[in-house]
Amino acid sequence: MALGALSRNLARCCASTRDAEAAEGTSRHLAVRLAAAPRGVRAARAVFRGHVGDAVSPRQLAHVLKLLKRMDACEVARDAYYAARQINQEVDEDAFVRTAMIDVCGRCKRVDEAMEHFRALGDEPDVVSCNAALRACAKSRRYRTAQEIWENTGVRNGGTYAAMMTLYAAQGRWVETVECLRAMEDKGWEPDKRAWTSAIVAMAKSDAWEDAVLLFDQMQARGVVADTQAWNALLHAVARGRQFGLAMELFQTMKKKNVETNTRTYNVLLDACSRVEEWESAWELFHDMGDGVGPDLISYNSLISALGAGAQWEKAEAIFQEMEEKGFKPDVITYTALAAALGRGKQSSKAIRLLDEMRESGIDPNIRTYNTVIEACLQARKPAAIRSLLTEIQEEGLQPDRVTYQLALASFERESLWEEAAVVFLHMRKKGIPMDSAMLYARQLLYAWPAGLKRVPDPVVATARAAVQSGRDARVSIPDSFIQIIKSTIENGRAARVAFEKMRP
Repeated sequence: MALGALSRNLARCCASTRDAEAAEGTSRHLAVRLAAAPRGVRAARAVFRGHVGDAVSPRQLAHVLKLLKRMDACEVARDAYYAARQINQEVDEDAFVRTAMIDVCGRCKRVDEAMEHFRALGDEPDVVSCNAALRACAKSRRYRTAQEIWENTGVRNGGTYAAMMTLYAAQGRWVETVECLRAMEDKGWEPDKRAWTSAIVAMAKSDAWEDAVLLFDQMQARGVVADTQAWNALLHAVARGRQFGLAMELFQTMKKKNVETNTRTYNVLLDACSRVEEWESAWELFHDMGDGVGPDLISYNSLISALGAGAQWEKAEAIFQEMEEKGFKPDVITYTALAAALGRGKQSSKAIRLLDEMRESGIDPNIRTYNTVIEACLQARKPAAIRSLLTEIQEEGLQPDRVTYQLALASFERESLWEEAAVVFLHMRKKGIPMDSAMLYARQLLYAWPAGLKRVPDPVVATARAAVQSGRDARVSIPDSFIQIIKSTIENGRAARVAFEKMRP
């Protein structure tokens, strides 16, 4: 980054800080020189000595570290810290320096290093240091460590509660998030919009969209002006609740209130369209982005997913091509969404070929991608292709999940490939994979013990096979006597199996 640009960036940082001393000449010029210098401890030490000689004070270093953090030059800040230690070892004993380093290491996701600085503060760190440690844990999602700090913190302030709200929100623990919000109010700390937003984010992750709407209304009633982030959090909550109409109403309200929209806003709405199969609305939203708002990879993925939900595979392919032409590199989510679109559009052969295209692009399909292609083959009645895909999954070292087995089982049963269906069923049972309870009795009868099946009257076998092919509950059509035998087999194991195999035709 050019020195002039660093100076302008730093000036903006200093204008926003409350610590007037941090904006003083020596610290400001020193931070700019450090950020502009080559990386490394040796280079940082040379800059220090060139500006302040061998008299690097702890307080001066703390100011420089804060400024570098605000400039997003956290790795430079680490170099500066280690260089200053070599010049003046007293910096290690300063609480301001340690606290600044907790923030620096937290920002660059070096949480273990941040915790070393935190522990160096002793058994009773001040509330500012605790807050910095909580923020570092939030950045790296070290929830257990954060919980220990929270429980052992004797003194708390509004920043402590705000940091814990961020952590709880990331985990979707909205009840705890709201409890922190209320505790802030009870202790006289007025929650700001970031605190309110954290609670709404937590509710969105927990699919508590009604509570999110209520809390958003409470926030506005308290006179807190909702910014773009707060509105986006509310839209996300409503979208996850499949409240598409309400999401669009809120979007129009945002526009009326002149709230700035961004790419995240549109991505949330595109996801809402995908959830309720509103591909036309997704198409319009995507092409209505304007005023400096442009799509990102998530936007393209969400649009392709929405188009797939509407079986618009040709449009999905066109958007896929467009994103590549605009320099966006498709990821595994993109390819999976396109495979789903091809499957919905009855283009199973293209979906299969897409797996090879993925590998040629250097992207390995995951089990969800394979499941999507297998589902396309199921709809196209291609059991041979599914058989090949199951082999391919094993060769790739992937683990089939419940969806994989259920799709394969449904395909083989539909095509009356009973022996292959039995193999899949037994694999599921061996691995302890949960099965569809509605058809469990029929499948247990058909696949569990072939020797016993030979003793079952043909009409009962035919009824069971018809049940699994149609997906209905076989218990309504299989005689009660056989249901009881199957049920006891499931519950009692070998003893019932012996009785089952001794049945007379």
